[in-house]
Amino acid sequence: MSKRKKYSEDELISPGGKSKSAARGRKYRECITLNKYPFNTIFLFTHGECNLQIGLITHVLKSNDLVIIPEHVVYDTSCLVENYAYCIHFKTEYLLSFLKIGSIADILPPTLHDSKYVLPLTADQASTIKILFEEIYQEYNSTSQEKDNIIRCHIEILLLKAKEYFQEDLSLVHSNINRSLQLTKQFKTLVEKNFIEMRRVNEYADILHICSKHLEKTIKETLGITPKQLIHDIVLAEAKRLLKRTDKTISEIAYELKFEDQSYFSRFFKKHTSITPQEYRDIV
Repeated sequence: MSKRKKYSEDELISPGGKSKSAARGRKYRECITLNKYPFNTIFLFTHGECNLQIGLITHVLKSNDLVIIPEHVVYDTSCLVENYAYCIHFKTEYLLSFLKIGSIADILPPTLHDSKYVLPLTADQASTIKILFEEIYQEYNSTSQEKDNIIRCHIEILLLKAKEYFQEDLSLVHSNINRSLQLTKQFKTLVEKNFIEMRRVNEYADILHICSKHLEKTIKETLGITPKQLIHDIVLAEAKRLLKRTDKTISEIAYELKFEDQSYFSRFFKKHTSITPQEYRDIV
């Protein structure tokens, strides 16, 4: 049990929000205010509408959003959170001597982005967190001599569950990123091997067993260009190589690259370089 030196009980931990206990009463409402920066704040939004601003990002909170804000992080809300959420505020000193961890921020994802403080939960995850909040509220109003240690245990479980949910969400994001990069690599390899015969995006999508829209979205997100642009870039690179490294006529190059005719090839080349194939050959 931690030794209190300069903080009273109410200064160390304050429950509030959707408890069925006396924590909903006036006594606790008065000790809970927004922007208590010296406090760590955890809340589970359950209903209604509210905006939460952390740093430069404004979150529109939805039911089952879990929010963890470490002490000294500046935030603001458009509502009194305690009216729409299960919520606790607690001093670091109240918990860390029990948990032996560096800070509450340690359970958050390893990113500087201000969105890391908010995590949408599934219905089952939210149900687990709600039960923990109710246990904390109930114990806070008990007369047990061990209530502080019991509350700390419940908060520890809540934090460990939150860490688990944050990590699951981060793993999903990383998994999606890895799949996107793998798909991009496969597409690029296919184009490099087949660009002479295959110029349509849907042909590659069929080989990869995905729809064209998914391929478009993935390539755009990973490379910043469309699949069609990538195909054209590879065709153009080969055209430039043939113009620079061979003595083939422009008509022969057009034929080799499977253009309908020299005129069509010249229009394609000029569209992407602002000069004709002959002008390119003359300057290189």
